[in-house]
Amino acid sequence: MFLLLLTAGASFSQNWTKLADYPGLGRDDACAFSIGSDGFIVNGNHAGFWESNHLWKYDTKTTTWSRKADFIGERRQYALSFSYKNYAYIVGGNSENNVPLNDMYRYNSLNDSWQKMDFFPGLPRWSVSGATLGNKTYVFGGTTLTNTLNDAWEYNFESEKWAALPPTPSYGKRDQVCFTSGNKIYLSLGFSIVPFQYSKETFSYDPILQTWTKEIDFPDEALSYATSSSTLQRAFVLGGYTENGSYRNSVWQFENNSWLEIPSPYSQGIRGVSSFSIDNKSYFLTGKNENLTLSKEFFELSYEVNGDFYVYSKFVNSDMYFNAPLNTEVQIFDVLGNKISDLIFTFSNEISYKIELQGLYFAKFKLEEKGEIKYETVKFIVL
Repeated sequence: MFLLLLTAGASFSQNWTKLADYPGLGRDDACAFSIGSDGFIVNGNHAGFWESNHLWKYDTKTTTWSRKADFIGERRQYALSFSYKNYAYIVGGNSENNVPLNDMYRYNSLNDSWQKMDFFPGLPRWSVSGATLGNKTYVFGGTTLTNTLNDAWEYNFESEKWAALPPTPSYGKRDQVCFTSGNKIYLSLGFSIVPFQYSKETFSYDPILQTWTKEIDFPDEALSYATSSSTLQRAFVLGGYTENGSYRNSVWQFENNSWLEIPSPYSQGIRGVSSFSIDNKSYFLTGKNENLTLSKEFFELSYEVNGDFYVYSKFVNSDMYFNAPLNTEVQIFDVLGNKISDLIFTFSNEISYKIELQGLYFAKFKLEEKGEIKYETVKFIVL
């Protein structure tokens, strides 16, 4: 099953928390990903590559770091990483010998092991951008030694097959940010080699219609080496490097096709930060500061949900997840108005529920606050 969220409320307050530093050497352009409640980081350039293959796991429940199985591929930076269920994937990158790569590896978190997969079918490259939606990851652009690319690909986790997609509608770019919002994928920023040009353009890709749409431009200076992270309904773009060579420490929030600058935890500009997200939280770590120091800092961006109601699916063929404040009651109805379940948020802000049949559904939330009853309905589709 895959869920398309159609309507929801929105009211958040942001909270930054500084976490325990990454225990390895400071680095930039590493790969980070999440599996369940754990975050991982591997690869990257730490003024060398001798520790680049070290894989570290951060347990968000115990707030502790632990070393895991070393990456079995060639040490690299600028690779693409993504995850699905109990697996994570590393694709391409630039090797420690400055060779573009198109190999692919899969990490199994259940037995802490790596497996070499079939090669990515496009040209060897690095600084690729990508995002996961449903049971597919979507991959865009990147660079070879001589040229930036505008091709697009999707990887189906179930069939383990790659397929070519319509190319991005602009010129080829590297170091773009790519994130999801709702049921679309967004691509922004980056630069091309020939001609040398930075971009503020933002496009959305509809994976169902396989069409591109021009969206509102990024509102600040054009950037490269920025970092993006997607949560349930919001995405964030942090840091980056401008065309005139300055570092940025800004954080921009993207929601409902609009941009909003929010406070930053960084006191100086930074580029090449790595990020992963878990539910309503985004995590940012490592990177290169404007004084050229390789950072080990680690931050969490979280949200207090104030009267907000969400319905979402973490994975294909998984339960639906309902998110609301404690003591909220929710009734689930089918398209004919038949009630199929009652739920109440007694101990947690998140409840899972299995919906077996495809179709249109309604979740009616009821919350009593200060003697007043508040209702909100979220409409969603299970495919």
